Amino acid sequence: MQAFKIQYFEQDNPEQKFPHIRLCSDDEGADFRRHLDFAYRRVFSAESLPELNANTDEFQLADVWQSAGITPEDDILITFDAFKCVESMRRNDLESIFGDIWYPVSDDLLLFDRSKTWLVYVHHDGYVYAIQ
Repeated sequence: MQAFKIQYFEQDNPEQKFPHIRLCSDDEGADFRRHLDFAYRRVFSAESLPELNANTDEFQLADVWQSAGITPEDDILITFDAFKCVESMRRNDLESIFGDIWYPVSDDLLLFDRSKTWLVYVHHDGYVYAIQ
């Protein structure tokens, strides 16, 4: 996670620490990339999920899971750079602070879990895509 995002979160929420994140090893990242490459390549020709835009105040990741028919594990994997750096975070934490880690205009975000059966892509313009 970019250090400034943690810093801004803790400045804006002085009573809270940024939720625990775990950096995955390079080998784990390569394994995720190998297993999810099919989904990653398909995301660019997919249709975005209707009625969902991460730029709205009403946006909730729980709505993404429901709209896409995904039942995510409790540990969600996150990458901003196409699997070069993969981090894990508890699903509940990610859902509650999503707006503090995904920045519109600048961030393209991939989300998945260890099942490696689905991939959610949150584009910097707010459109959300899900591939299974």
